Order: sequence, then structure tokens, then C-alpha cells
Amino acid sequence: MAITFFDTLRARVVDRKATAYAPDLRSPGQYFSKLKNFDVVGDVGLLTTVDDVVKWEKNFWKDRLPNQTVLERMLSLPGVVRENGMLYRCGMEFGDVNGEPYVSHGGRMDGFKSVILRMTRKKLSLIYLSNCDVPFISSEAIGREIASVCA
Repeated sequence: MAITFFDTLRARVVDRKATAYAPDLRSPGQYFSKLKNFDVVGDVGLLTTVDDVVKWEKNFWKDRLPNQTVLERMLSLPGVVRENGMLYRCGMEFGDVNGEPYVSHGGRMDGFKSVILRMTRKKLSLIYLSNCDVPFISSEAIGREIASVCA
């Protein structure tokens, strides 16, 4: 995963970096750029590629990232039941789609949306990455919709 890194300087030129955009709700068919205007290292400062995310997922299913001991420890911690009835623990949402259990994590920031949803019985990972911020649609809802086709 040599291309994945934390972007600590927003003004840095990154080769082939996707630009985020969003629809202009006042002018149908028009869009505007969503520009990052802060330097944050953490969940919103990670830059990656589709190839690197696929490598991450392959390692997950081979019990390399995280290893089985760390994963079991994370899964033993108490969680929180959200308003939508989903269990949330250690940055992961637990649920099921059409009876198929899944674990997912998604997010959005400055026009980018992402979700990784793992269907645990099928050992199938669904990866959704977007640079178009469509309002009122959560990454997790998109992941569940895609998963419903695979369930």
C-alpha cells in the first residue's frame, strides 16, 4: 500500500487526486467543487486508491489486518444501538441485509463518500467510493442497498 498516506498539507499537489463536487441544489444540472480548507491528520486526512483498498480487504479476510486477537478484542467491547436499530462498536456498524449479516464502516467529508461493507458469511467485501456529494444519502445506506443485491 505504497500510495496510501495521510495528507498533512492541503496545498500539496497529489498526482491523479480526485476532486470532490456536489450538485448545486438551486440550479439543477449544475455542480460546484468541494474544496478541503483545513489540514487534519486522521480519518479525513487519509488519501488512498482503489487498488490499495482492495489490498486492505484481501488482508482482512486473511486475518492479517487486524490480526484475529485484535479483532476478537474489538468485537468483545460493548456497543451502542443507534436510532436506526444498528449496533455500532469500534468504528463498525453491525447489521443484516435480507438475513445476511454484515459489518461496515462508512463516512463522508468534503464531497467524498465511502463505505466498506463485509458480508461475513459470504466472505464478500463491497467497496463504495464516491467524489460526488449527493445530499441526504448516507454512505451506509448506499452500502446496504448494494448488499441487498448480493444477499
